[in-house]
Amino acid sequence: MKKRNTKSSYHTNRDMNQDTYKLRRKVINFVYEAKDLIPTLPRIEVRITDCDRHEVLGTASMGNCVIWIPAKTLKMSANDQRQIVFHELLHAAYGVKHIDSCPLMGPYFKKMTKSQTDKLFVKYATKVA
Repeated sequence: MKKRNTKSSYHTNRDMNQDTYKLRRKVINFVYEAKDLIPTLPRIEVRITDCDRHEVLGTASMGNCVIWIPAKTLKMSANDQRQIVFHELLHAAYGVKHIDSCPLMGPYFKKMTKSQTDKLFVKYATKVA
């Protein structure tokens, strides 16, 4: 089995405690929502972090099924959090690169509705799968 990355250079993994667990649970619930859309979505490892770079909302190990979500991202609206997690899932599970013209897969966050996020997530996940 391929060893997965457990660290990212500008993220510091938080120690697991009740607060970190609650944040991780939020992210995992979004992963389950994605799995409802794409039942073949592989298992994703979720890390909750503190991040040195204020502009980073999430990071993924391309194609290696690991995502890092800074705790500060989980202070955004639930819809924004979901969109960020879905973006990172496409990187982590399917190796989808940034697409400048796509509001979900662009390198910069652009607010979208839940249905827009779902539609684009399914489009890119099934295009690769």
